[in-house]
Amino acid sequence: MNVSMNGKLIAEIHFSSGVGGYSGNPERIRSDGVQQLYLSATYHGDHDEFWIVRAIDGVEQARYASRHVDHIEWQF
Repeated sequence: MNVSMNGKLIAEIHFSSGVGGYSGNPERIRSDGVQQLYLSATYHGDHDEFWIVRAIDGVEQARYASRHVDHIEWQF
């Protein structure tokens, strides 16, 4: 990933094993008719930061650290 991907829409994310979920199954979050996922990629002078943002009606509801995400399915 790079900062030029800022705002890129995401269809689904899968968290790494051991993060969320039940019975050892990783949690998954999908964009749908209510919530939208997108990448927040910003440069902070000496480092880049990457977050997955969950928004409803354009209002940020949550942020997920990209280091905990095992798989991203981009939306086309």
